[in-house]
Amino acid sequence: MPHVASALKALALSLLPRGSVVQKKRGDRVYLTFDDGPHPENTPRLLDALKASCAKATFFVQGLCVVRYPAVARRIVEEGHTIAGHSWSHRRLPQWAFRGAWDEFDRTREVIREVAGVETILYRPPFGWITLPMLAYAAAGRMRLILWSVDSDDDRTRSEETILAKGRQVQGGDIFLCHDDNEAILEAVPALLCEWRARGLEPSALSDDESN
Repeated sequence: MPHVASALKALALSLLPRGSVVQKKRGDRVYLTFDDGPHPENTPRLLDALKASCAKATFFVQGLCVVRYPAVARRIVEEGHTIAGHSWSHRRLPQWAFRGAWDEFDRTREVIREVAGVETILYRPPFGWITLPMLAYAAAGRMRLILWSVDSDDDRTRSEETILAKGRQVQGGDIFLCHDDNEAILEAVPALLCEWRARGLEPSALSDDESN
């Protein structure tokens, strides 16, 4: 059965409307993204660093963490960043789990709306694991799946230099994957923002509007 699911997934991806699944964009913007928050200590420090650099980012949050740290979630929005879903509980779902896929997305979307006052259909599935139900929902315009083109590897290293080296691979239109819960990313972000701007790249937030 796995080979059947893979074949169907490849077919579905080829038929999806433009922008339903996004891995990289165009232009001279770069998209700094953070998964797994909000974190009670690290996310505020990241927000401080972004504010000091007048830069914007996208935070893909877990529903349970939003419930635990609502003030941090609200601050993300208040300071002009994009907040989006990263599941309720960070589970890797079975390929055919229609109900589970929708529940993980919708519960997170609802708590973001209740706590932060914004609506979003942007969604990054845990581990980048896209299932057939997610593709069906994306095709119907009910969610917009966001992956990444460059991985900071900050979930596998605590080395600031390693993260900086990955960040230096970023080109215009790249979506850069990071996580809230790594001390090294806190040190690397200010340097990367400066380096990107020196190369003519503007750190920006993703948007529900497909054109942005």
